[in-house]
Amino acid sequence: MDIPVYTPPSNLPWPTASSFPILPSSSAPPPLEANTRQQPLAKAPRQQKSCAACRLRRVKCERRDGADGCVAAETKERATHRNGKRVKAAKELYGTSEATNISAASFAPSSMLSTPSSFAYIPAISYSSSDTRLGITELREGMMSNLLDFFDGDVDFRTAFDAAGRRIDQLSDANQALCAAYLAIGARCTDHPGLLGPNAPRLSDLRDLARSTDRDLSFYGQARAEVCKGLTVKALALADEKGLFRKASPEGVAALLLIENLLPLPADDSASVGTYFSHIYNHQLRELLTRAQNDPEVRQKVQGTVLAWHAYTRDALVSAFLGQSATFSEDELWLLRSEEDAPPGLPQELLRPLSPSHEQNYWRLLNSFVHWVTDLARESPAGLTSVRAMKAPRLNEAFAADFIRRNRVAIETVPELQRRMRLLRGGQRFLRDAATLVRGLRMAAVNLSFLLKRVVDDRVAARPTGIASDLGTFAASSAFSQNVPDQAYWDRLAVLKRDADFQVFLASREIVSILKETLQAGIPLGSHEWLDLRSVQLLFTRLPTWVKSILDQPSQEEDGLEGFTIDAKLHDLRWTARAIRSVGWSFAELTTTLPWVVSEIAKFEAARSLFYPSTPTDAGDGFDFDSFISRIGSASPDLSSFSPLSSGSSIGAPSTPNKLTAQTDFDALLSSLGRETGPGQQLFETDAEVDSLGIGAATGATAIPYDSHFRPRL
Repeated sequence: MDIPVYTPPSNLPWPTASSFPILPSSSAPPPLEANTRQQPLAKAPRQQKSCAACRLRRVKCERRDGADGCVAAETKERATHRNGKRVKAAKELYGTSEATNISAASFAPSSMLSTPSSFAYIPAISYSSSDTRLGITELREGMMSNLLDFFDGDVDFRTAFDAAGRRIDQLSDANQALCAAYLAIGARCTDHPGLLGPNAPRLSDLRDLARSTDRDLSFYGQARAEVCKGLTVKALALADEKGLFRKASPEGVAALLLIENLLPLPADDSASVGTYFSHIYNHQLRELLTRAQNDPEVRQKVQGTVLAWHAYTRDALVSAFLGQSATFSEDELWLLRSEEDAPPGLPQELLRPLSPSHEQNYWRLLNSFVHWVTDLARESPAGLTSVRAMKAPRLNEAFAADFIRRNRVAIETVPELQRRMRLLRGGQRFLRDAATLVRGLRMAAVNLSFLLKRVVDDRVAARPTGIASDLGTFAASSAFSQNVPDQAYWDRLAVLKRDADFQVFLASREIVSILKETLQAGIPLGSHEWLDLRSVQLLFTRLPTWVKSILDQPSQEEDGLEGFTIDAKLHDLRWTARAIRSVGWSFAELTTTLPWVVSEIAKFEAARSLFYPSTPTDAGDGFDFDSFISRIGSASPDLSSFSPLSSGSSIGAPSTPNKLTAQTDFDALLSSLGRETGPGQQLFETDAEVDSLGIGAATGATAIPYDSHFRPRL
């Protein structure tokens, strides 16, 4: 059995005798006399150990006079040095005698490696000898943190790995690819020295660095990217070699979904590799749901589990933004719910009497919230984003108004869901995962606001010639309306565009508050504790879209929105810059927008000095976002038509931005890491633990702040 030891990078230098200077010594002993009593020492060179081949055969090693080579090994072409697996692992661990020029800085503690200038002294992280690493690395809680628990309850990988003696070559084909995907993700979002070397920065250090206002962590991300790239290539090749693209299994679906997260964002066209991956694992999951009716083992791995709900929720959001029909049918959704009926809608659930059990109240509302958001996303292609809907002469105003109402109901329900979540009692992990589920679901609802803005912006941009150019400012006069056909429609579209823009502004500010809360909690952006890798890329590659929404909104000093001061705008920009610096520890390539954000901060600081010449700029956290939202909400004359408690309310877009319902309480953006703790636990058991909830990181996993000028990269 292999010894589980750390295998360092092959290019790490190690000391030899020739690498140390020879100092003169005045205390050297005199040379020995030839006729002294020390004569037996002259025979020492003849007392050499036998070569490896002779020792293995327990025979005498014969050497010619004055020669070091073994006669038998030379004549019979036997290896004179051991070269087994354990010897190879030891050589990679301790190095060879040819390695030279060690640097004392290579052994510096991780706390010293906190500046870009010190990055030059960090031992180069290499993914060479990955076969050895895959074979000897122990996948336990200390290594993968909570990443292994992400799908462990569904595919039971930990048990399979232990049963295989913790050797990847003894696992099944699907589990081998899954193990490779785990290790590749670990290179991005964990700190285990088995992947990144003994001097890799620990997460405890990164949590402190994440709170810093000006710490650039991109030099860590650059090293991580090289490790992740090599392990991702191996995982992808292993998935193809083991037939994961052709044979359906729960382990294969999990591996394909994780490998998809590791790949770069796909191209805009629908034939991209990202769409190909989702097409494969979605159809494999559909096959497994059908097979589960006659196979109890498959049923417990796919019916109401983290894995299945992750794929279902991501498919719903992707279909909404790409304008394609959802993959899963209603019958398959019924099977996914463990053959149970759909829960009541959010308005009906909020009207139900509360149960004495806080957990039951929480699960009931969370269950309805999941279906409310995913149902809206699944209906969006037919009403807004499909090819037929986009080519229709007019926007489907009824569906757009209903879309706004339902999206607002979901956002308004978040405070009640958070209140029920805070009443839960349990361990630290239980409460953390419960909060994670709420945050992920809320982020999914917020991102739907960007979808509506894209559709409305495209409609306005394609308006016929002769229509008033500034649709969002003034309605056309009655005389002008009589001369322009369908002017009333364009007037309504102008109101809808203004409302959509304002809702995106609120959503953008909410994203900033999410980033702020995450950083204040000491969670490095880019770690799996915060969000899955694909969503991290989506969020930060679309950063210019939601930052521009904040920049374009006039402040109170500029006769803009009351309560949105220039200090509030600076507050958002500073926290955005801090988030970009933090995410660099995992994704150095996502920090390219930092100079632009810093330049915008400088511009608004200069503008602030014109409004408040004697008041210093406050870079702290003094802005109260909840108070700002409350002031916006208090200015609204009537919000009853959009109340989540009014299921029979009239459908229609508000006529002014101030009529948009205010959201007062949002949490940090995280991807949940639920775990199936038992085969019988399903999604909708109200007395289940939070780890057994079958949506996990699926809800909100595809966080898509949409850029209206580009198709979504999904």
